[in-house]
Amino acid sequence: MSTKFTDNVTPVCADWLNAVDQLVFEILQEPDTVADVISALGIVAEAPQDGNLYARRNGAWELVSQAPELQILTMYLGAHPSAPSTGYNGQPLVVGMMYYDTSLDVGRVYTGTGWLSFTDTSQGVTVTNYSANRWLINFLESPDGTRTVFTMRDGGGTALGVTTNEHVEIYVDGHTQKPGTDYSASGSTLTMLEAPLATSNMWGVWIDDDGDWQP
Repeated sequence: MSTKFTDNVTPVCADWLNAVDQLVFEILQEPDTVADVISALGIVAEAPQDGNLYARRNGAWELVSQAPELQILTMYLGAHPSAPSTGYNGQPLVVGMMYYDTSLDVGRVYTGTGWLSFTDTSQGVTVTNYSANRWLINFLESPDGTRTVFTMRDGGGTALGVTTNEHVEIYVDGHTQKPGTDYSASGSTLTMLEAPLATSNMWGVWIDDDGDWQP
């Protein structure tokens, strides 16, 4: 038995320390480094500190980005007032990343080249191309409490040629209106289901899906 502990301790302490030392020697085969002790005791090493997110699986650390069933941990980027330029912890954006846009009040998904927005419609959830040009709509008429039909113009005064309800966004007093339910849009005409109050603040955005129009 090792008796290295003899000086500067009481006999009782020396016996106890020597017993512990002998036990460590027998169990760990006299480890030389901290790594040897960690290995012998089966202690799990810390995950790599490289800015990525890791999960423990099958006794090893695995990148969450490479584990499909765990990707939601890094694919959802949270709520932001505008589109994020990077992913989790500053990593590059990848196809399928999502966030909630607090300015548009919609969820958005990254396609690899831009962001598409999820729109709730009577037929279910669709994806709208919000990476296209978006312009404010000029209404020729103001809400008066009874009017439900409004004429839409672009920034230069030209009548719009809307072909799909979802190509315009309408907001009344800050509340998003549901296309096809709260309003319909065709050509340059917007028809509201209910007349906005005379005191209402109504505004809209035209989505130029082809990206070929300039005000």
